Amino acid sequence: MEVRVTREVDASSYRRLLADDRSATFFHTAEWSSFLQEALSGCSPETLVARNDDEIIGALPFMTRTKIGLKVLESMPFGTYGGPVVTPGGDDVAAALVAAFAKLAKSPGVAMAQLVDVSGRELDPAGAFERTSGTMQVVDLSGGFESVLSGFRPSARNKLKKARKAGVTVRRGQGAEDFSIYFTLLEKSAARWGTPAPHGRRFFERLADVEHDGVQLWLAEHEGTVIGGDLNFALNGMIMNWGNASSDAGRRLATNNLLHAHAMRVGAEGGYRSFNMGASQDLPGVAAFKRSLGAQVSDYTILRITTPLYRAAQWASQLGGGHGGRT
Repeated sequence: MEVRVTREVDASSYRRLLADDRSATFFHTAEWSSFLQEALSGCSPETLVARNDDEIIGALPFMTRTKIGLKVLESMPFGTYGGPVVTPGGDDVAAALVAAFAKLAKSPGVAMAQLVDVSGRELDPAGAFERTSGTMQVVDLSGGFESVLSGFRPSARNKLKKARKAGVTVRRGQGAEDFSIYFTLLEKSAARWGTPAPHGRRFFERLADVEHDGVQLWLAEHEGTVIGGDLNFALNGMIMNWGNASSDAGRRLATNNLLHAHAMRVGAEGGYRSFNMGASQDLPGVAAFKRSLGAQVSDYTILRITTPLYRAAQWASQLGGGHGGRT
């Protein structure tokens, strides 16, 4: 087995690899890497590729970029979930890819390297990384939508009825204008959270140009006005929820419940097995909302290597009141 870093991977071979690994997420795709490179300055995509002779048996995509003024390697930024993807039974390949990533992390000039993995594999047997864990909340779609709905708490089902009774409808978002509308809703929600809206309007407008069915934007409308939006990314039977946002009117009419339920129904009917609502960032109200929709806790792994310089810069940034984007 040979492991090398490259900027170019054969597209058809890589797609087959992603299809073979059930833990691969949308954020592993070449479309996501290309989008980040085009939409954000300073993002340079690279991939560690494992080969057996000429056959690709594993890959670990990552992004090189600057964070708090220092060079970092991340698999994957902004989408959060990354790590190695391998052919079936390739746990040893995954460990070799992570070992190669650790070697890159110790290269001159690199201040931090991180990957966030949802596969459940043992990735770092040598203990090169600082290992922490987090929890995400996931709804099982495999039993069909009626089974999903039965897992909603009465309060969540009542809010669904409220939105429908008020005449709120849901449609698929298409084109830059719809993604711009979603960003406007995200700005309003971020103002309520006391944080800046991430990335900027152009970032979301460019998402409309990503040629992949996995980019799924749902918009809730009431009396001709969009009052809520839900952005998801899907691959390999998994729908990853990226962000739910609403106007004040949307909050009053419970559009968040309606949008999530709609995405789950479409996913269940389309054969998806899970709806990943992500982490709750230690916010009890957010966690409770996800539980009300039947979400169960699932673990993920964070592997990180940092230098003293990076830790000092991060501390100084936090002391100065800097904010990081939601990932």
